[in-house]
Amino acid sequence: MRITPVLLCLGAATLALGACVANTVEIDTYPAAVTDRDMATAKAAIAYQLKDPDSAKFRDLAGYSTSAGDVILCGEVNGTNSFGGYAGFQPFFVRLRAGKAVIATLEGAAFACGAAQRGHMKVSS
Repeated sequence: MRITPVLLCLGAATLALGACVANTVEIDTYPAAVTDRDMATAKAAIAYQLKDPDSAKFRDLAGYSTSAGDVILCGEVNGTNSFGGYAGFQPFFVRLRAGKAVIATLEGAAFACGAAQRGHMKVSS
């Protein structure tokens, strides 16, 4: 019967993809001051992703502590493009654990920072 090999392949694919899904946990976030050291680490992690890291300009920074003991920094960053002009401010999100950047991203930052501001978010463990 031809259906059996197809079902076996689908079952194997489902198990393989299921193993790739990261565990998520729900955490609470609280507005908090960010240390100068954590601020510098977060800015460096975001600037590194820009075409010209030395051109990074930051604004609207907000810090949060989490119930998991992490530090979150949200804000906006602007940097120069290939033509030397500034591309425009875009949101960023950085999560620090023990002083090291666990996540530093521009993708989905507005959503993640909105969740941090509301005081509750899901994160990968």
